[in-house]
Amino acid sequence: MTASHVHDRADWHLDEDFPDDLPARAATTHIGIFLGWVVARGLESDAWRAEAAQEIARVREGTAQGSALLALADDALSDDLLGAEAAAFARDYYAQQYLDDYVDLSDDALPTIYHEPDTAAKQEQVSEILDARLAVWRSRGGRG
Repeated sequence: MTASHVHDRADWHLDEDFPDDLPARAATTHIGIFLGWVVARGLESDAWRAEAAQEIARVREGTAQGSALLALADDALSDDLLGAEAAAFARDYYAQQYLDDYVDLSDDALPTIYHEPDTAAKQEQVSEILDARLAVWRSRGGRG
């Protein structure tokens, strides 16, 4: 069995540049927002849907954020959480452009992107750009 591709992990962000004034969970916000979008759009893998059914329902209902799901996946966004289309999209988009889009949508008054709030409003803001990027990706036949 091959290992699932990992797109991002919270611990990759916990280096000397991570703000001392924040808890380590703040490193999951941008990753959790992407995963929350995947779940809200029904793009998660069948296995993950079965494994995390209650938590996925809470995210879809708006009573939990994607970072809560990420906590169940060792704080890692990997292909095994994503359905085939979402995994292909993530391979083309996540490393190449997601963080740039996230930064562009970030509040310039905050000291770092890690200070961005993990809220439904932030989820909605980022989801709009993710929807647009997915539509362009699909229009190109599923290519970046």
